[in-house]
Parts: sequence; structure tokens; C-alpha cells
Amino acid sequence: MTLGKLSTFEYKDIKVVTFYNGTTKVPNETYINNELVYSDNTYRPSPLYDMDGEEVMVALLGFLILTKSDVDDEFFEDRDNPKLLDWAENSDTAEEIRLMINDFEMCDDEEWLEDNEINYEDARKITNYIS
Repeated sequence: MTLGKLSTFEYKDIKVVTFYNGTTKVPNETYINNELVYSDNTYRPSPLYDMDGEEVMVALLGFLILTKSDVDDEFFEDRDNPKLLDWAENSDTAEEIRLMINDFEMCDDEEWLEDNEINYEDARKITNYIS
């Protein structure tokens, strides 16, 4: 089946591309330093999100940056990807993405924005890297 590109996230050393294939699944490819390190066609985002919406990419990024300290060991039994795991555990970029995801998820909470002295646009910074 021919895949149409949905969106791309590019930030420093990582690039994630999502595709549309006519189903509810979102095939995706992850590149680190322009090397394909992960490819998957089983990711199924929440039905509440538009397939090409920013929320789909943000949720996928959250999955890609998981480390062994985040989930049970069984999670990595089906996802044997040492390059992606090493990057997620050791990269400053992965940590920056974690912080951007947190801000994005909290951007609609006005009290949180005020407490953290951040405005809505800055809390949605991650969307600047999604095209």
C-alpha cells in the first residue's frame, strides 16, 4: 500500500516522520543523525485526535523517548532497538523533548502556566518542530 506523509518532527539530532495508509494505524520512521533507527506500522493514536494533528506526533514522541526506568522490562521485549533506547536514555535532546511534551500537555492549565511563569505559546513550543 502506498503511504502518504502526514507530518514530520525535526529537532536537533532526531527526525520522526508519520504516514497515512488508510487505516487507524500511523506508520512511522525515526531517524537519529539521519540514520533510520526505528520503523513501526502498529502505532494507533487516540481516536480523539486528527490523524495529522500535532497531538498524534506529541504522543508518538512520548512513546519513542521511553527508557527502561519509565516502563516494565516487558515493554522492551517487543521493541529491541538499542540505538533508540541509548539515545532516549543518554541524549540531551531526548530530555529537552520530555520537557517540551510536559509543557504541551499542561498548556491548557492556566494555573500551571501562571505557577511556572510560562505563556501558552511557549508551552506549545514543540509544535514549532512539527510540519
